Amino acid sequence: MRRERFRGWTLIELLLVTGVLALLSLAASAGWQNVRLRQHRLAAVQALVAAEAAQGRWRASRAAWATHWGEGGLGLPLASADGRWAFTIDDTDTPGQGVRLRALAQGPQREDGACRELALLLSPQGSEPRSGPDARLANDAAANRRCWGLP
Repeated sequence: MRRERFRGWTLIELLLVTGVLALLSLAASAGWQNVRLRQHRLAAVQALVAAEAAQGRWRASRAAWATHWGEGGLGLPLASADGRWAFTIDDTDTPGQGVRLRALAQGPQREDGACRELALLLSPQGSEPRSGPDARLANDAAANRRCWGLP
C-alpha cells in the first residue's frame, strides 16, 4: 500500500480560509464596538444621576434650580474624563418649572446612533429620563430604556 505525502495547502484553500477569518473578525469587531459605546454611555448616565443629586442639594438650600453645570453652579466637570460626553443644563419649555440635564456625545461616541443625547428632565414632580439621536430627544419608550440601560 502506497502512502502519499501531504504537500501543503493550495492557494485557493488559503484564500478561502483567509476570507472566512476576515468575515469573522469583522463581525466580532462590530459587536465589540457596540459594547464599548454602551459602557461609555453608562458613564454618562452615572454623571447625569450624580448631577440630579447635586441639583437636589442645590434646590434644597436655594429654592431655585442651578443653571450652570460647572463652577458657579453644581460644580461638576463640564465633560467626561475621556472627552466622550459634554454636559449642560437647559431650561425646560416652562422657565422656572424645571431644568434639563443633558449629556451630548462627542468624538467617537457620536457613533452611538439613537443614543447621542441623553437628558434628565427635572421638575418639582420628579425626573424623567429621555434620549435621542439629536436635541429633540424623540426616542420611543423601548429605545429610551435601551439608551439608559434600563430593563
